[in-house]
Amino acid sequence: MLRSGIAALLIGLAAPPAAASQAPSAGVMADDRAGQACLDTLSDANLTRVTVSQRAVVAETNPAVLTQSALISQHIAAAARAALGGVGDSLPAGTELGVWHQSLEHLPLRIVIHRDGPFTWHREPGGAAVNAKLTAFYERVLHAIPPDSLWMVWPNGFAPDSVAMRLDVMSDNPYENAPSMRATLFPVFTAQGLARTSAAVDVRVDPPYPKDAMGDSITGRVSLAVVIGTDGRADSSTIRVDEPSALVLATSPMAHYYREFIDASREVVMRETFSPARIAGCVIRQVVHLSFDYVPRKKPAGQ
Repeated sequence: MLRSGIAALLIGLAAPPAAASQAPSAGVMADDRAGQACLDTLSDANLTRVTVSQRAVVAETNPAVLTQSALISQHIAAAARAALGGVGDSLPAGTELGVWHQSLEHLPLRIVIHRDGPFTWHREPGGAAVNAKLTAFYERVLHAIPPDSLWMVWPNGFAPDSVAMRLDVMSDNPYENAPSMRATLFPVFTAQGLARTSAAVDVRVDPPYPKDAMGDSITGRVSLAVVIGTDGRADSSTIRVDEPSALVLATSPMAHYYREFIDASREVVMRETFSPARIAGCVIRQVVHLSFDYVPRKKPAGQ
């Protein structure tokens, strides 16, 4: 069995029988009036100490660029901790940055790493920050970072002369079930805020490997997005196929295998039970992303 929180689909020839498994990556609160009504009742009495972390958001897909962007984000996070009085990896209290009611802040700051020359940054015109104190703090942090200390080794064959990134700051971990993504999230400080727990699979069901795909020893991955209700069940009307794409399903000669994997994954999602997401004392509906890997097992030695 393989587990992954990264959405992708890999198709190819492989050896005999296979199995499938999944790992959820948490998403955002679904549009839910009952859940919002509960959140509106929360007060300072519901606040607790939460960890606030930072991640870089980059449009590029080059693996080397993504890896180095994460390292740059880590450098900025370390500078932010130090600016708040943290020593090393210790987490300082970000009391001056206010109470953390929101789970996510998109900072209106654009950081540009140049192939030749020091990094630059600016506040985007019209970028209104929900948390003005947080934005002003990060502006001070970026001002204090030496211009030549944020850089990357330019990947071979990578044409652009610069790479732009933005920063998201969040009080929960949407990648807690996706190790490769979790590694790009760097804690910065602690604050008073609303504790959040993501929806998680409570009773896991592994889908059977489709017979047609098994006969041809096909390997694949399916990624679905679905709303998990307050009852811990998936809402069938909200299931969306992230991978494979509609274009792939319409044009690939392997599309019938893809559809078998999708059907098997849909069936399992509807059979599984989940622990619903919570914000403080409120149970909420939440969008989660589920990845199913169908990987043929190797033949035993001698067969």
